[in-house]
Amino acid sequence: MSPAVLGCLLALAAGARARGDAGDE
Repeated sequence: MSPAVLGCLLALAAGARARGDAGDE
């Protein structure tokens, strides 16, 4: 995997986590 792809996956995971935390409350 290229660094760009890893960065993309990390950003998506962080966004999903933030959405889940905000939506949970």
